[in-house]
Amino acid sequence: MTTTDPPDPAPVIQGAAVTLDLIERIRSGDSLAWESLHGRYREALTRLARGRLCGDVRRRLDTEDIVQSTFIAAHESLEGFEHRGPGSFHAWLRQILTNRLMQRQRDHLCDQRDARRHADADALFAEHDSGAVTPDEALQAAEEQLLFAEALTELPERAQEVLIATQMEGESVASVAARMNLSVATIRRARSEAIAALTKKLD
Repeated sequence: MTTTDPPDPAPVIQGAAVTLDLIERIRSGDSLAWESLHGRYREALTRLARGRLCGDVRRRLDTEDIVQSTFIAAHESLEGFEHRGPGSFHAWLRQILTNRLMQRQRDHLCDQRDARRHADADALFAEHDSGAVTPDEALQAAEEQLLFAEALTELPERAQEVLIATQMEGESVASVAARMNLSVATIRRARSEAIAALTKKLD
């Protein structure tokens, strides 16, 4: 029977130390530190935002704008960030992004409903590639996605982080385990429990 060595926490701890140093420099007024911090997390947040939006909503919303507004909100509330270990800043950013996505999706749904009251449905949904998606189907898909996002935010913080990282960002279980300084078995169990809880909320 082969055994698997536990993940080396050193890279995760070092990465967290770099992030904390940048945060302290930003709090001291170092604008270059903010650019560095932005660069460390921008790609991951953009990937997450795109993964959380279905095709129709993604075409209508500006993902880059949502990510940028997330960073602006993070910068404005940075004094309130509380470090709770490796990965906590990334989790904090993801929560801000999730809130931004939910608000934009709500706004999108309201806009769709208003447009359907006052505009011809064929013109409103002319951008659909083949016409196979009806207006009702597009609206239902957006509403279901919003329900999913709201159910996700009701999960415990660690469950959210594990589920988003493994199922939406495509990060491996081993990588998440190393970043969170937990065993692979713990992450797998947390993922299974999070999926079960999310499924129950959506039933």
